Amino acid sequence: MPNRQHLLDRLTEAVGEGTGESREGALMFIDLDNFKVLNDTLGHQKGDLLLQQVARRLRNCVAKGDLVARLGGDEFVVLLENTPEKPLDPMTAAKVVSERILAGWASRTCCPGTCTTAPAASA
Repeated sequence: MPNRQHLLDRLTEAVGEGTGESREGALMFIDLDNFKVLNDTLGHQKGDLLLQQVARRLRNCVAKGDLVARLGGDEFVVLLENTPEKPLDPMTAAKVVSERILAGWASRTCCPGTCTTAPAASA
């Protein structure tokens, strides 16, 4: 999973810093609500498994070339970029991806020994 530095590198490219060639796109911040309670109750190992499942679900919601990165803790960022290979209207793309994310949140999440509904998220 790309980290904060990878995200910053991609943002620098997207805004055209140093090249003067910026691209349109959308940036989405996602924070899992009450993750600390779940992590403390079920243990850090299961919390890590849950974060991995969340990351996988987020990646399944975006197009090839878009970026899902974990900022740290329970915070994720989705970067949707407009490229010649994938022209997009940023607002439309953000709406479509956010709908996919919310639909994916409706399904159950299972860690060894426990299943739960997916955690709520703030965007």
